[in-house]
Amino acid sequence: MKSFSHFLSLLLVLMCSSIILSSASYAQGYHKKPFVLVIDAGHGGKDIGTSHNGQREKDIALDVALKVGNLIKKRYPEVKILYTRSTDVFVPLDERANFANRNNADLFISVHVNSAVRAPGVEGTETYVLGSDDAAKHARVNKTNLEVVMRENQVIVQEDNYKTTYEGFDPTSTESYIMFSMIKNKHLDQSVDLATAVQRAYRRAGRRAERGVRPGNLLVLRKTAMPSILTEVGFITNLSEASFMGTDYGRLTLASAIANGFSEYYSTINPSKKAVVALPKENTVENAVIEADTSQEDYELTAPLRKNFRRVKSSAKPSSSQDTPNTENKNQSNTTSTNTVNINKGITFSIQLISPKRKISCKDPELKGYEVRCEKVGSRYAYMHGSVTTLKEARQLQKKVQKKFKDAFIVKYQNGKRIQSIY
Repeated sequence: MKSFSHFLSLLLVLMCSSIILSSASYAQGYHKKPFVLVIDAGHGGKDIGTSHNGQREKDIALDVALKVGNLIKKRYPEVKILYTRSTDVFVPLDERANFANRNNADLFISVHVNSAVRAPGVEGTETYVLGSDDAAKHARVNKTNLEVVMRENQVIVQEDNYKTTYEGFDPTSTESYIMFSMIKNKHLDQSVDLATAVQRAYRRAGRRAERGVRPGNLLVLRKTAMPSILTEVGFITNLSEASFMGTDYGRLTLASAIANGFSEYYSTINPSKKAVVALPKENTVENAVIEADTSQEDYELTAPLRKNFRRVKSSAKPSSSQDTPNTENKNQSNTTSTNTVNINKGITFSIQLISPKRKISCKDPELKGYEVRCEKVGSRYAYMHGSVTTLKEARQLQKKVQKKFKDAFIVKYQNGKRIQSIY
């Protein structure tokens, strides 16, 4: 009997130990749950999205999304990156949110490209959070752009049984949006924090036309059970922005900004987590791209994107003689170290006067006697004047030219490639 009691005591100790160890293992496993970020490349497959100036939204969104994930993974290896699509395939809006929920995502970022057909001069970046009355009153949230929201939601008509899936929601009906506005966003504050950080990063990366954070009744955000944003990286209907987004440099710059916005947000909720790859000391376009140096093997690109892929190296090759700034006056007093840096990086600035759809002679009276060169940009012909090595010189040249061409703006080049428009 005594031995039996001893046996029961021993068994009880073992059981308690097992429970304690199991609890500790569970707590440890829970603590080690990775931070999950779902990156959603808008549109895809049969859904091209918006298409203008020789560019397609689905291609830009996919390339930028993959670059964002690559940059974040390099900085924060502990973050688990998932994509709603990594190739050119069609994914229903509802499934994008369901995918994030099934994977217990902590954050959802959807990448899109904007469009303004009736106002092709409109430019800039803007980021949306799920709209509600609270969002409209939020100090950091601007007025809703219903036209953008309707266009992004319009994709559901390409889905089978979309009326059933979205419970009778009509993306073209204002009544549907009135009902939608009654949905409360449980993660509004965190979503606005992330969206604000991304918009701030766009501006630091040189995207000066910053349109702010906006509420929007977007179906892709409606069912996500975590902080979520939809960011519009530029206007494809704007010729200069379309040209910028059509380059690998431009897409990498935009991806760097989104990654920098994520870094700012992530560091506030996980202050103990430090980036393995440090952020640039100054968030200039050049530093952002150099810091984001990548290789083709890092991406799961589709054939059309792989064809246009160009690795951005930190040591830029000298530009051709046609685009190399004149250095004959390098000993003059107005030559600065900034000029030297720009020359080494192949940075030059020119002024775009006009961009007609038809090609004209460089001696055409419409050019008012200015010496110009012609560049094909998308479906238009851009007529460029001058070539200087500093932004200060470019501003002076722009001011002079605007006496005859009020809409003239500065174009920045790296090694002869257009990389940025400056107004």
